[in-house]
Amino acid sequence: MTSGRCAWGAVVMLLAITSAPEYGFATAVTASFGVSVTVDGACTASVSSARLGNHIRTIVNATSAVSVSCTHSTPYNVGLSEGSELSATVVNRTMVGPGASPLRAFVAKPGTGELANWVNAIGMDIVSETGSGSSQVSSVLGEILWGQDVQDGTNTDTITVWVSY
Repeated sequence: MTSGRCAWGAVVMLLAITSAPEYGFATAVTASFGVSVTVDGACTASVSSARLGNHIRTIVNATSAVSVSCTHSTPYNVGLSEGSELSATVVNRTMVGPGASPLRAFVAKPGTGELANWVNAIGMDIVSETGSGSSQVSSVLGEILWGQDVQDGTNTDTITVWVSY
């Protein structure tokens, strides 16, 4: 009989162990939330200077480069200001120099095949592109017209590049 009590004690002990409460979760509840982001179009621009060299009443040309980087598929327009000379316009650009006669110059947009001033009015002579996510370069042709009789000295101009997107 002693051996029977031992067996019953082991069964009771086993029963007590198997019916002990669990400290885990018996059921789970889930919930979801949405995540979104709006990617705004963004652009950056840089430009290289154009040195036209020496003008001796002949045509002088130089090129510069406008580099624009816009986020992928962002449409943008590139225009150029009239420059820093007070009487300059985008159609009649002039350079500031010594004397009373400013030096006339053209700044042409790429691929025109003619000397048409690159301006800054949408619907006119601007460059329109779509961003690729990397730098896109446009050449700028600068030209000093021949036959201008201006005072000797250095003529300068500052043209601002604007990018609208």
